[in-house]
Parts: sequence; structure tokens; C-alpha cells
Amino acid sequence: MRLFLAIELPDPWLREAARALDALAAALGDDADVLRPVALDRMHLTLRFLGEVDEDVVPALDEALRASAPAVGVDLELTAPGTFGSAARTSVVWLGL
Repeated sequence: MRLFLAIELPDPWLREAARALDALAAALGDDADVLRPVALDRMHLTLRFLGEVDEDVVPALDEALRASAPAVGVDLELTAPGTFGSAARTSVVWLGL
């Protein structure tokens, strides 16, 4: 199983992402069908990609992470977007923090 550590995004961020995607689709006009956005309920902030992890390890990993990472607030600021893939065939659009 491929795993990563991530933070779920707060609802205001998801609403803003939806507005930004709508604006991007409107700007693209007839070319908007090239967009394949991730569903809002799947958007997240990736902290660390863990790679392949044996499924049997997941419950212990989950317990250890919850015990060692208490909920704390952090201030985040979005920076300029970037892409993965070539200019002609962008596969991912991301925002920096």
C-alpha cells in the first residue's frame, strides 16, 4: 500500500480551491476539458511520502503518529503555483507554502 502523511484541508480552503478551479475552467473556455481536478474531498497537504508500506503495519503506524503528533496550530501562507510535467503536458498543478 502506497502511503503518505497528509493534512486534511479546512473547509474555507476547499471552497477557495473550488472557486479557483471554476475560474481556471472559465479562463480556458473550450479547452477546459483538459482539466481533471482532484475531487475536493480528496485534496490534502502532503507532508511526507512514505512509499510502499505493508498493510499489516498501518494500524501501529497510525497509532504511533497520533500519539506523537498532538494537534497544534500553524500559520501557513500560500506561494506561487508550480507544475509537474512538461509545459506541453502538465500532469499536476501545485501551490507552495
